Amino acid sequence: MPFPSSTALPISVTVNDIPAGSACASEILDLAAGAAATDSDPTSLTNPGGLCPYVFSPYRTPLITAASGLPAGRLPATLTLSGRFLTTVASRIKVTVGGELCTGVTLLPAGALGSNLFCQVPSLPGNSMRTIMVEVEGLGFARAAPTIDLAALSVRFPFTMTAITPQFVSWGGGFDVTITGNGFVPLSGPLTSMGRYMLVFFGDNQIFPGNVSSLDLQPLIVSGTATQFVIRFPRIFSDSASNWDIWKAVTIYLCDTNAGYCTNYQGAALSLVFDDNSTPVPTAIRPATVPVSTTLASNIMIDWRIESAFNLNISYPGNASRVSISLTPTPTIKPAVLNYSQPFISCNTPTVVTSFLRSNLRTYNETLTCSLPPGTPANTYTVWLCLPNTGCENAPGTVTVPLSISGIAPRRGSFAGGINITITGAGFALNASFVSVWFGPAPCTVVSASFTSVTCTLGSALNASSPLVPSAVNIASLTVSPSEGAPNQTFALTTTSFTFDPAVTPIVNSASLSRGSTEGGTNLAFSVSGFDGALTTDITITLGTIPCTNVALSADAATLTCTTPKPPGPKPLGPRPVLVAVAGRGLAASTATYEYVDLWSRQTTWGGGPPPVEGSLAYIPANTTVLLDVNPPTLGLLVVEGTLLFDDTVPDIELRVKYILVRGGGTLSVGTEAVPYAGRARITIVGLPHVDPELPLYGSKVLAVRDGTVILHGQHKEPSWTRLAATANVNATTITLNATVNWQAGDTIAIASSSFFTDEAETATIVSVVNGSAGNGSTVVLDRRLNFTHLGVVEQLAGGRAGSIDMRAEVAVLSRNVVFQSTKYLRRNDRIDVNGGATTTGFPSLPPPTVYHGASYYNKSFSRNSWWWGNSTYNDTKFTVFLKGDVDNELRMKQQACPIGGCSLDFDTAVDLRGTLYWSDANTWLYRNGGKPQAGENFTVPFGWNLIIDEDTAPINELVVLGNLTFMPGANSTLIACYIFVLVTGNFYVGSAASPFTSGSARIRLTGGRASLSRAVDSSLVLGSKFLAVFRGGTLDLHGRPVGRRWTRLGASALPGATNITLATAQPGWPVGANILITSSSYNVWQTEERTIVGVLNATNNGTMLLLDSPLIHPHYSWVKAFNGSSPTAASAVDMRAEVALLSSNVVVESAEGAAVDAFGGEYFGCRIVASGPAAARMSNVALRYCGQSGMERPAVLFDRLSPLSGGAANPSFLRESVIYRSVEGALALRGSSSSSPVNITSNVMYYSYDQDTVAVETQRNYIIDNLVLGTVKNMVGNSDFDPRLPASFLIEDPFNFIEGNVAGGSERLGFYYPGLPCSALSANRSTARGSFLNNTAHSNLAGMRLLSSPPSEAEGCTGVANFTSYMAWDFDIITVHGIETDVLLRNINILNSKHAGILILKVGEMTQAARVDLVDSIVAGRTHPEVCGLCATNAGVGDPGCHPKLSIQSYNKAPPFSPSVGLVSSVFAVEFTKGPEHKPWDGLMGYQTILGVMYVNRTTFADFQGPAACGGSQGAYAIGNHPKVPDAFHPHYFTGSNVVNVLNNGTASGLFLLAGPDPAWRNEADCGFQTFNRSDGSVMLLNCAGPKHIHFRDLDGRLTGQPSTIVGFNNVTRTFPYDQAAIGTLAPPCRGPVTLGLSFSPSPRNHPRVSF
Repeated sequence: MPFPSSTALPISVTVNDIPAGSACASEILDLAAGAAATDSDPTSLTNPGGLCPYVFSPYRTPLITAASGLPAGRLPATLTLSGRFLTTVASRIKVTVGGELCTGVTLLPAGALGSNLFCQVPSLPGNSMRTIMVEVEGLGFARAAPTIDLAALSVRFPFTMTAITPQFVSWGGGFDVTITGNGFVPLSGPLTSMGRYMLVFFGDNQIFPGNVSSLDLQPLIVSGTATQFVIRFPRIFSDSASNWDIWKAVTIYLCDTNAGYCTNYQGAALSLVFDDNSTPVPTAIRPATVPVSTTLASNIMIDWRIESAFNLNISYPGNASRVSISLTPTPTIKPAVLNYSQPFISCNTPTVVTSFLRSNLRTYNETLTCSLPPGTPANTYTVWLCLPNTGCENAPGTVTVPLSISGIAPRRGSFAGGINITITGAGFALNASFVSVWFGPAPCTVVSASFTSVTCTLGSALNASSPLVPSAVNIASLTVSPSEGAPNQTFALTTTSFTFDPAVTPIVNSASLSRGSTEGGTNLAFSVSGFDGALTTDITITLGTIPCTNVALSADAATLTCTTPKPPGPKPLGPRPVLVAVAGRGLAASTATYEYVDLWSRQTTWGGGPPPVEGSLAYIPANTTVLLDVNPPTLGLLVVEGTLLFDDTVPDIELRVKYILVRGGGTLSVGTEAVPYAGRARITIVGLPHVDPELPLYGSKVLAVRDGTVILHGQHKEPSWTRLAATANVNATTITLNATVNWQAGDTIAIASSSFFTDEAETATIVSVVNGSAGNGSTVVLDRRLNFTHLGVVEQLAGGRAGSIDMRAEVAVLSRNVVFQSTKYLRRNDRIDVNGGATTTGFPSLPPPTVYHGASYYNKSFSRNSWWWGNSTYNDTKFTVFLKGDVDNELRMKQQACPIGGCSLDFDTAVDLRGTLYWSDANTWLYRNGGKPQAGENFTVPFGWNLIIDEDTAPINELVVLGNLTFMPGANSTLIACYIFVLVTGNFYVGSAASPFTSGSARIRLTGGRASLSRAVDSSLVLGSKFLAVFRGGTLDLHGRPVGRRWTRLGASALPGATNITLATAQPGWPVGANILITSSSYNVWQTEERTIVGVLNATNNGTMLLLDSPLIHPHYSWVKAFNGSSPTAASAVDMRAEVALLSSNVVVESAEGAAVDAFGGEYFGCRIVASGPAAARMSNVALRYCGQSGMERPAVLFDRLSPLSGGAANPSFLRESVIYRSVEGALALRGSSSSSPVNITSNVMYYSYDQDTVAVETQRNYIIDNLVLGTVKNMVGNSDFDPRLPASFLIEDPFNFIEGNVAGGSERLGFYYPGLPCSALSANRSTARGSFLNNTAHSNLAGMRLLSSPPSEAEGCTGVANFTSYMAWDFDIITVHGIETDVLLRNINILNSKHAGILILKVGEMTQAARVDLVDSIVAGRTHPEVCGLCATNAGVGDPGCHPKLSIQSYNKAPPFSPSVGLVSSVFAVEFTKGPEHKPWDGLMGYQTILGVMYVNRTTFADFQGPAACGGSQGAYAIGNHPKVPDAFHPHYFTGSNVVNVLNNGTASGLFLLAGPDPAWRNEADCGFQTFNRSDGSVMLLNCAGPKHIHFRDLDGRLTGQPSTIVGFNNVTRTFPYDQAAIGTLAPPCRGPVTLGLSFSPSPRNHPRVSF
């Protein structure tokens, strides 16, 4: 026994490396469990407590006392084991040998000693030792008694070959041989992993018949087990007569798998006899040729005989022959083994013509005839006779089916081929791959074949190494191989020849480009000739296999152009030939190639997201080629497993990165040896010592290559070095070189020292180079004077001896156009805090004993060091922190952007009281050094100036406003800057709230990029660059021309093709030339359309008609749905009219690059406006365009920790009637705390934000009113499947804000993220309310609202939402993802046209916690208009534009057929729910359902649910349904005062209820019982596993269903057991009792009633 017997062994448990305590009580452990006691082992053991023991007891251990019947010879064998197995049930015992089951276990008692166990030993690989194991269920493995030798429980299995069938076979092969025995290793399965493998081969060198010894038998095994395997022999062509017997040894070796060759092998062999008496001997066949025919069969006569060692029977004429006949192509070389792809051709119905049996009865002769079927392909065939079981033999001679050729068409074409030729005749194989065709040297690839014709595509007749078009025609003969194995036949007739004619051969001389983007759109131009007379419609251009589009031929037929498309499917790799075809002529002669590459600058290269940003990882996967066509920001890591090419059409490219790893077959290429790089390319490796981590083996700041290739080839410098031709003296600016060079101006050269001192070598830059004639050297002009003399002399040896000493100084060119280089850094952080505390001063020596734990010292010095690497490369900045040895407190160190007093921005605070000045006036700049600010300069508007911008400024770097800065009214001016600071007394104003800027235009254009120097106000507000920041008392006023309402609604529906729209209200402030957008009316937010107003007309109903610059593409509806009969306290109508917004303004803040910010190659780094602290930012009727800075949490507009102004005045900041257009981050953020000053955000339009919440509010008391927000993008490229972010159009983090009248008009994820108010606040007095959420709408979202509880609602225990409308939501309109912790009150909620589900409340709580959900005074509507069904009839994945464009991986209805939609899904009460997308479902259970929970639905209208008939049956729509993912319990739902409008109920189908039945896989029979529930009305509900009966909807007043009733499910079959489910595949009528409405079930693929949500 491996453990001590009858000994208490302590059990220890550790959790996170922390040992658990033991709290087991004292007890007496019964070890014998009723077994007879022995002398040596105790029957009990006392545990004193405090120890949790485990005891190995012999009384509970099965025992083996004897073993016999082990297979020493052949199998099968019966194994007999004796012992004490502690059971009398054989099924509880499992016996294995080497892991394989010993079958047929039986158990017989054997007196007091125990039992005898019997089983059949399996066959395992031979000569391998395997252990016998006995396992008893509930007890474990048996042990061997001390009296038994352990070797007796080990089996060495035999390896034997017992039979080979058949043993006597035909010389010609074509038979199966079955070999039986024991110990074989099968081809697959568990026996292959037992350490042995099997080799099968002929063990002799006898070559007959047909050199069969060379035949590899291993691949011929077609099946096998440990006791039998089958070898299928092919037909064998022998060139010897089969008149004797050949004995072959079929040999098997079993070898060890752990050796490199067959060692420790066991062998066995049996004889296989190629027997002349088992071989049919054909003696003659006739005729030798049969006609080729599509309709007529041909007869073949065959004479054959056989001699046997036994008596034979005669087959009489007219009877079927005993042999079968088949034909195979005749091989050209014999002997041979046939290996043809096509099936052998059978000669049908072999019939005896004559037969003769000699008197000895052992020699039989026969003549037979058989029918060769019509349609036999042309070939020269060998005829085979095959006897059943023993095999075949080939007949002498052959049968030929001749090929017939009747003609070809066309017969003339291009030397480059590419034309389809049809050859007619008879005798072709039907399989095109078996037919081969040539015309002269040019192959013709067969693309289709029939018996009477083939069509092939002609290849090129040009020389591949020199593809010049000959001047004379080439008449090429036809050569054909008509079927597999058929010999080539050449037809020299002119009627079957093809003429390669230079007169009809088009030629492509050159191409404008050889590569372009994988997104297509690259315009190609080709210089061509020979296209005269060709029409554009006759020409096709193919890039490999991809057709080029927009093909056009110039009028002079000299230029051919096309546009590359986006390639379908996988991206093509490498250059592909450009194939230009002309109808009727064929391909053009061309050497042009084209390669699809992914451009670094394009978003599509990076999966639709922006290119890699600064510090990020860039990964180029295998089978991807990326062309670096821009200077990317400095990267953290570049991994190349595909191909990265530098674009040689760009003059100057620099790749800056910390690490480059080229691995896994990847290639980094800058030029090639054949074509050196043309432009300037630099690879700059950056990094900091002891900051950037080191890669194993490679370190940091490295280009590492592992199983990859780096190719760097710049332009050659000829020569790379030479010598001076004449001495260059001190102060010389010209040198003469001994050689002619191709060096260029701007190159750096090095001139070697001519003295003893090596440091007299020096470098200079070339100004110009003049090469002498006939290679007589060069004269080089330098950019500076030389500091030393450099010799240019050759001295002859003294004394007239032959020879000389060359003392000419060497001159080398150092510059290259391809550079691999590094950088040096001097870096200083402003400060480092320790546990939030600032650093202390330094100590002159060791710190005193009183210094505290965590005291620190930060020396910020830029003085050169004396200790780092010894080369003064780095400065002496260092950080020191002191740790006290007797203190164990944690220290957290954090780098800060600013010093303790904040960032010093070093502004010029001079005062200059000059009053009003004009930017264009030269007098303004009289006293400024340098005059008017020029490009790249910094400028401060001092206190005392009122500077008016009346012209476009130069692009300023830094603009600081301490005085007044404004724009000239009536002028059209632009201010361009990278940084704009407005602070202290500064006032930057364009108009005012009372007097807006109404005439002219003012444009603030901000410049900069990710590489620009970052600026900070404090450590928690890093501005970066490209900003307008107002802080520390500054004021910003931007007020454009008033336009009336910034957004309104449609007054009439506008359908696709419409060129005008009607507004619901007149908007006289919307001018011609302005841009507008019309929001989507579908599930797809991107059916929002932008247009330009080209005319304004008055329309009926006091609206305005706008004429558009182009027709609309999508429908935009003006739906207002009325609901007759709804509750008086509910809405009588719901407004679903599409919104229309004005995007233009005469005051604009924008990024300098405009739309290029987020275009292909854009940095996603836009402008931003920041107002922070005691500063005011007031903006109205302003357009902010292309703002926000992606990935940096820098929204377009940020109100940061606003506070009262100087003197305590309230902060007046607001944003009204403005537009934030296409932000590449969030659009607006209000950050701070509950004490931050509130902001008024009213009547704005915010369109498009990238992967962030469009409006994010984390402070309190803000007024977010009447805003239209849409276009919230969720970036799914490169994000983990665990990404939990669901960007919302409105992210409200605190309920104490006033959120009213807003529209979330389309989001790829959420409309509203909202932690609700306490329920009591829904009825609070408006004058005292601390917050509100009223009259807000969401449409065209993945989910309309994610509702959460808030600290105030959690304190009250109830979360409320009122006056909210959601329609056209894909997954949910309202959902409480992950569960809400409070009761829920939904009041005046309107839910319409849900794709999947409307309302689903998931309430999380303790098991016995009471919980309640209320829905009151609301409207839940299905399909309100017929057009809704057509807006997404299929799915976005198959092209329907009205579907949601970017579903979550957890979304419903990702592919048709769509599951029915449900307006109200039953509320679920449970202890835990899933966390939601992306990794988990929206609405899955993660724990048990709670005991208590109830939902009340009061005064709610359910309308427009047509059940299975909705949308013509393509997607059902139901008002109410249970949650199909909730298997265990259903909480009651009570309805009062609720009614239906236009809900299907025709007696056979209903649109009111959709009930999902139980999934049998959820059932746990142990949980089923006979409990019941007594209702208050006296009725009884069974609480067994009744499935649908758990569904419990109660109509208390009958307004919902027609009479007071309870809606439950039931089963339609008699139950045998209480836990029976409904019959599989049978759906029950749903209701019993006083109910008039039926329920609908939808069968699922798993055959239980459910509906897919």
